[in-house]
Amino acid sequence: MPFLDVQKRFGINVDRWWTIQSAEQPYKFPAKKACKIEYDDFIECLLRRKTMKRVDTIWRQREKLMKEGKYTPPPHHTGKGDPQP
Repeated sequence: MPFLDVQKRFGINVDRWWTIQSAEQPYKFPAKKACKIEYDDFIECLLRRKTMKRVDTIWRQREKLMKEGKYTPPPHHTGKGDPQP
């Protein structure tokens, strides 16, 4: 017998609660199919895979244009611009 029987004192039956939680639910909601768009959007928000892929593509295109001589970055992007106070 434990010194403080918290379950009995507060009227909580944790064993019964765990049994109810682990039982199969009568109404299953196909969440994987129904919420796939929202889940994918959430994962993209966390990991930023699409954004990083887009930035990488832009960077590669910029480097390619610079090698071909079709693009020159502005002086403040190369560190040769006027220093600002």
